[in-house]
Amino acid sequence: MSQNFQKISRFALQLYLECPRCFWLAKKHGIRRPPPYPYTLNAAVDIFLKAEFDEARRERKAHSIFKQSKVKAIPFPNLHKIKEWRDRGIKYYFPALNALLYGKIDEVVMFPDKTLSPIDFKATGSSQVQIYKDYQQQMDIYGYLLEKNGYKINNKAYFAFYKVNRDGGFSNKLTFLPELKEVEIDTSWVEEIFKKAIKILWSENPPLPGKNCEYCQRERKILERKLRLT
Repeated sequence: MSQNFQKISRFALQLYLECPRCFWLAKKHGIRRPPPYPYTLNAAVDIFLKAEFDEARRERKAHSIFKQSKVKAIPFPNLHKIKEWRDRGIKYYFPALNALLYGKIDEVVMFPDKTLSPIDFKATGSSQVQIYKDYQQQMDIYGYLLEKNGYKINNKAYFAFYKVNRDGGFSNKLTFLPELKEVEIDTSWVEEIFKKAIKILWSENPPLPGKNCEYCQRERKILERKLRLT
């Protein structure tokens, strides 16, 4: 791996899809969008679910949400790899681009035929769960990275939603209703978009903003003027 290589997270790649200029400003000049409000409920559920999946991994059995949904898959047996993918991300380096793409995965499950599927944990207070476009993109990228690391994927990904049980009362604790959602993975677009994102970073000229990017249209213009970009 050469020095001064570009390191792009799956989140940054999704930012490029949303707004090339926001991506360019963040990666090229360190001018980032304001951080979103922290969703501490989701972070807490992540911790508990990862511990539960690790326990199921040790026992080589399916997690309860997969048993409930009758999906025959167990947590990927390699705990060392899972911890690496959670902490530092699953990575792939492109020598021709001198660039690395990575993404931090919550969990991976393995089917009887040894194929793998990425899992993402979601906590929500909504009664109905929804798969948004960026959720789908996230799983496509994870599937692509698993393939580039030599794994055969199942062409499916899963979201483990944990909905707050509004009928369960409170009494100083929350109860959750688990719901597993399956989506098809499409990895065909990832590499070409990654190449386009890296090409933009080679340019000293800012790309056009995303069609509906509110950040480019408002306060970010002030920052851009400081860099004499507009």
